Amino acid sequence: MRASNDDEEEEDRLLSIHNHLADDHSEDGAPPANNTTWLPLESSPDVFNLYGRQTAALPLGWEFVDVLGFDEDLLSPELVPRPVVGCIFLFPTSERIYGYRARQKKELMASARNDDDAVM
Repeated sequence: MRASNDDEEEEDRLLSIHNHLADDHSEDGAPPANNTTWLPLESSPDVFNLYGRQTAALPLGWEFVDVLGFDEDLLSPELVPRPVVGCIFLFPTSERIYGYRARQKKELMASARNDDDAVM
């Protein structure tokens, strides 16, 4: 799949990475059967913890952990320490996601322009 974003003047950075990877990994130029692509992303809690401590001042006592599933047993406090303050989800990309990102960016840009006009 080669996703497109015709409505946007400046290409979405995530879309650019997606297209680059799709071009590199397509042997016959055909889109994947399920019309999605997984972008490579480091998802090790150890790597996130190190990065968070070095760049974002991750507070002591806070840490990234793997969530192994959404079943009640897998979300128990023994496996997922409390409180939970955020989640990072990994999921395949699709044209719907890129379309939504483009629409959301337009709406945010329009809202920011309206806010600027209201201030002036």
